[in-house]
Amino acid sequence: MMYEPMSNARTNEVPGLEDYIKAVRSRKWIVLAITILGLVLATLWANSRTESYDATARVLVRPTPVGSANNQEAPPVLEREKEQLQSNAVAREVQTNLGIATEPTALLAGLSVRFEPNSDTLRLTFTDGDPAVAQEVVNTFAAVYVSQREQAALDFYTSQISVYAVEADQITQQQAANQAQIDALLQERAGVAELPTTDPTKQPRLTQIDNEVASLRNTNSQLNQRQTQISTAVADIQRKVETRTPAAEVLGEAQRPTTPNGFTTRQIQVAGLVLGLIFGIVAAFVLDRLDKTARESDDVELALGSPVLSTVPQFGIGNRSGSASLVMLGDKKGASAQRSREAYRRLRSSVQFLATSSGTKSFVITSATPGEGKSTTAANLALAFAQSGARTVLVSADLRRPTVPRLFGISNAAGLSQWLAGDENVELELMLSNVRNLSIVPSGPTPANPGELLASPRFEALLRHFEQNYDIVLVDTPPVEGAADAAAVAPMTGGVIAVVDSRRTDTNALLQIRSDVARSGGKVVGAVLNRDKSKNGGLLRGRYGYYERAAANA
Repeated sequence: MMYEPMSNARTNEVPGLEDYIKAVRSRKWIVLAITILGLVLATLWANSRTESYDATARVLVRPTPVGSANNQEAPPVLEREKEQLQSNAVAREVQTNLGIATEPTALLAGLSVRFEPNSDTLRLTFTDGDPAVAQEVVNTFAAVYVSQREQAALDFYTSQISVYAVEADQITQQQAANQAQIDALLQERAGVAELPTTDPTKQPRLTQIDNEVASLRNTNSQLNQRQTQISTAVADIQRKVETRTPAAEVLGEAQRPTTPNGFTTRQIQVAGLVLGLIFGIVAAFVLDRLDKTARESDDVELALGSPVLSTVPQFGIGNRSGSASLVMLGDKKGASAQRSREAYRRLRSSVQFLATSSGTKSFVITSATPGEGKSTTAANLALAFAQSGARTVLVSADLRRPTVPRLFGISNAAGLSQWLAGDENVELELMLSNVRNLSIVPSGPTPANPGELLASPRFEALLRHFEQNYDIVLVDTPPVEGAADAAAVAPMTGGVIAVVDSRRTDTNALLQIRSDVARSGGKVVGAVLNRDKSKNGGLLRGRYGYYERAAANA
């Protein structure tokens, strides 16, 4: 049954929560780095900013007669009082009271005044980098304003009393002058009264003097009444002064502020952390969408048009190079080694199914680019077949950069390249003494024309010979990109098994493998998703839990 490639509709699906989770999981270090960067930048900004503190005092403004048209108490005009509060006169007195060098204009620059709704209350706020200074300055502004307004009210009443005092003094002087005239007229009258009655001027003069005295006495009486009125008015003013409420009052002094304006450092850090996390997730998702790396089985199958035969987890650090990468030969009982062995056993089962269903015994093992683990995969797969009892031959057909001989620790002084060049004396098949059922064909010295040698009928005849004498034939070839060797060998075998590095293989490279192999007359029959990390979390955790428990109990 032929494998049907997945529909291209998958690439047009609307991303869901699972896609975001996958992107974050696969790029968790990017998310973490951007999140930490957001926290660091927020911390640096919070620590570099100049903190400022607001201290606020409240002043109640009461009615006074100052500035009223009829000298009666009138409600305050808050806009005018605000201007007064923010005047240079108040600021200069604040500067003097505090004994500071700050200019009045600078003090006023830090002061703001606003009205409280539906009241005669002014709210004063002073901003400064020092909370103690902010508190002291705004309280001084409030105290100076209240003092000046109170003094203005007192000055108004004092000025009224002064006017009355001046008038009273003038009345007293007038009364004294009138009395002096009265005394002079009475003295003159006494002299006129002694004149003989026959004097024709006597009676008219006496009458005139009496009239003048009466007029002066009447004037003095009126002046006395005015004096009484003045005394009453002064008494009323003094009573008002004694019983009146203050012209202004500090309702609430400013307390020393404890938190700076704006967001606190902790709030900024939390915001930076959250924003960094959000940007990290977005960046991870965008990179995931732009990334053409074949990280998932679906990506590989879609690109190659063939199924993923097995997923091999990434080896532990101790198994990533040299002969240590032959995990099928190792005796390590750790969970990582157990998972790797089981992956190669699943691969063996898949290849056995392909061989049975297609009636072929030989397969090419290749990859798109160097370093994807094709030789290690071929070696471990050959070991898995041999350990199952199948007679297996592993042909090191990578004549350019052979790896198989080094993995098994065998000599590569003579081998396939010499035999293909016509040297019949070369001993091709080397049976490993420590592995039953496995033969290795070393590549031999690097020839000048490796591609032509592998494409020759001589190599195809060799493969037919191996198929007659072995149960399974695995051919390790160079990567497809940069050499046509794998594509040349593919038609001679049952198919190509492509090894895909889940960390870096581009889907375009897989499309190139598919195209090159198909153009040469071969076919890609399966793939191995190598160095997979999905075992470390998510739903796939349970798949490997059995082997981890088995390793722990071994």
